[in-house]
Amino acid sequence: MAKKLKRMTKQELRAPDEVQVKLQGLWTWIENYWRHLAITASVLVVGGGVATVMDNNSQAEVYADSDALSQALAPLSAPIGEAPPGVEVDPDEKRYDTRAAALEAANTAIDAYVTARPSSKAHVALSALAPAVAAQAGDPKGAAERLGSWVTANPQSSLQASALHALAEARAAAGDKAGAIEAYQNLALQSEGSLKALAFMAMGDLDNPLSVKDGDVTKARTAYEEASKALGPRPKTPPGDIYAALTEPYLYAEIENRLALLQ
Repeated sequence: MAKKLKRMTKQELRAPDEVQVKLQGLWTWIENYWRHLAITASVLVVGGGVATVMDNNSQAEVYADSDALSQALAPLSAPIGEAPPGVEVDPDEKRYDTRAAALEAANTAIDAYVTARPSSKAHVALSALAPAVAAQAGDPKGAAERLGSWVTANPQSSLQASALHALAEARAAAGDKAGAIEAYQNLALQSEGSLKALAFMAMGDLDNPLSVKDGDVTKARTAYEEASKALGPRPKTPPGDIYAALTEPYLYAEIENRLALLQ
């Protein structure tokens, strides 16, 4: 005899399920950090797998370093605020009251990792990530100085594009518009396609009179037009292709909207 299914209460039906909550959080994160995602995705393609980078380490060293690295990066993916009703909470998972608190914890943890593990295969990458997180945690000026030094010291690194992007954002947050534009220009010079377009679009945003007080409509429009050129002709997007909607077609729409608003 088939087991009778339990009927859900109205409260259970109204409560967000765990998957829904996590997806909502994911989409919010994507909306806030889609530029970082585009930069990082391209860097991963260039940089290759972590296993290849760490192939000279002993198995024990790999495990120890992996644990330390996971602990250092954990605050960046930790949940923020109280869990919504109906969502099961992992008692071993650290939660933070605010994103600022999580960033501060990440800043401290990553700095500690970099200091304690100078010979780690991840040291160069974490040395770039540390100031990028510091900029988000409230020290953009100090972060810009450290990122500038990193970019100069690691010109051939596959993370150069990501570091230049972080440097530009840190300088902009610190009020150094000229320095930010210089970093974006360097990023554009050594990039193609979507990365180059992102750099030019960011330059346009720094001069857009609709978003900054000392904007220059001509400079902003020129930068957006260069971003459009970097992308080339707009491809046809298959209906229902979610991945395509999050990549270059999204950039086309962003650039087109900015140009339209400056007319």
